[in-house]
Amino acid sequence: MNAALAKCKLHLKRSALLLCLSLIIGVSLGAADLLLSPRILANREAETTGQIPALVPGSTHSRRQTSPAGDIHAAFNETDALQGWVLPVSGRGFAGPIELLIGLTPARERVTGVYILAQSETPGLGSRITSPTWLNEFKTRPESGRYRLGRDIDGLSGATISSAAVVDAVNQALDTLAKPQEAF
Repeated sequence: MNAALAKCKLHLKRSALLLCLSLIIGVSLGAADLLLSPRILANREAETTGQIPALVPGSTHSRRQTSPAGDIHAAFNETDALQGWVLPVSGRGFAGPIELLIGLTPARERVTGVYILAQSETPGLGSRITSPTWLNEFKTRPESGRYRLGRDIDGLSGATISSAAVVDAVNQALDTLAKPQEAF
């Protein structure tokens, strides 16, 4: 009987230790997230604004606007003339979310650039969605109609889900902006 009681006490001690460690680790992760979230958001905003000149040719700076469609960046040249728009969108890839920036002309009739802001796709396969050569395919296609993987945009061998997620995200952005009264 004493052996069974000792074994039970040992299990309770180990369970209490595991619970305490889990609590400490959970609180530590929560505190780290709370402390680092503002810095992460500031870095993401800096990366976004840093990409705007590449996404909208002729632009030198931008202003973020909030709309029913979400945050949209208006891109301007040095004389404050509107050069285009940058819209952040996201899609679901094979390994997780893919966050993109889509550059558009002032009239939103053509894509001027696509940039992958964040992705966690398989290195060497799905991660090829970040290739500038592949992303430049979006620039040469007219906005009229939807992009189609395999027709308008070449699929990436071994990365079908990832490339389809990017195409879907670009189409989602264009669909959103097709209704200007709701998007702006």
